Amino acid sequence: QVKAEKPFGQLWITHNPQLARYADEVFLLKDSYLKEAGSPNKVLNDINLCQEYGIQGPTEMDFDKLSLYNNLYSNKEVICPTFDMEHQCNMTTDANPIIIWEDVCYANGVTVSGSIKKGEFIGIVGPSGAGKTTILEGLAGLRRHIYGKLTITVDAGIIRLIQQEAGEYLIGRSVYDEVFYTLGKKDRMKYRKAQEEYIRNFGIPESKIYSSPEQLSGGERQKVALCAALESSPEILLFDEPLLGLDSRGRRDFLKHLSSFKERRTILYVTHNLEEIIRLVDRVWLIDEGKLIRDLWIQGKARGL
Repeated sequence: QVKAEKPFGQLWITHNPQLARYADEVFLLKDSYLKEAGSPNKVLNDINLCQEYGIQGPTEMDFDKLSLYNNLYSNKEVICPTFDMEHQCNMTTDANPIIIWEDVCYANGVTVSGSIKKGEFIGIVGPSGAGKTTILEGLAGLRRHIYGKLTITVDAGIIRLIQQEAGEYLIGRSVYDEVFYTLGKKDRMKYRKAQEEYIRNFGIPESKIYSSPEQLSGGERQKVALCAALESSPEILLFDEPLLGLDSRGRRDFLKHLSSFKERRTILYVTHNLEEIIRLVDRVWLIDEGKLIRDLWIQGKARGL
């Protein structure tokens, strides 16, 4: 629709190759240098160029073509031929649940009934405005329900929420201060080398450990947010579209860290792109119009794509 509104010119900055395909011409930016690269087809079908610039290229799955959401919304039992999913009818009988929603309702109309076991990875999908973020905010204590019962069987103080843009809530004077804000001066001095090594393990350069988070790129800030969240050893991790705005390389790095500790955490992950986590999740929740309408278990075949 925007493209049709000529004759005014447009300059779009994006990590989304599907959006870039609508352009007349593509420019690439790397290390502060802008390069005129040519037509979208020429750029996005050049595998080496995509790898060099961290672009999601033709070798990565085009999730829109899989029609997964059509299957999720179907009233039939869900057997997705690509991901081999099966509908799990009983949402409330998990053994030893760590989180239980019993007819929980929020002021915006979002209602949830269900449960999650310790160590599960739940992918939460659905259209914008469906209520996905409300579920996370309720668990993080940022939103109170108006009726129903929400039971969390661990200390609520060890729940961490990582949101879309980490720059909006990183408050430390430096990366180091953000990650180790709970430690006193004595512990900081005693374990400084080990702490710096911990930060570097998340792909944050040594030269930026004592830089302000404002001086980092969006991908680096998301790494700092994850690094800080894990430092407190949370039982439950909540992710609200954490890869939004990251390039292809940044997404891969973030997901690599996520997969390394997922077995030791209970994770709820909100996304509009199920492809990015399909190899990691145990279950998928479909939220629409404020309701949990599908709860699906992911079989092993999905993770072996």
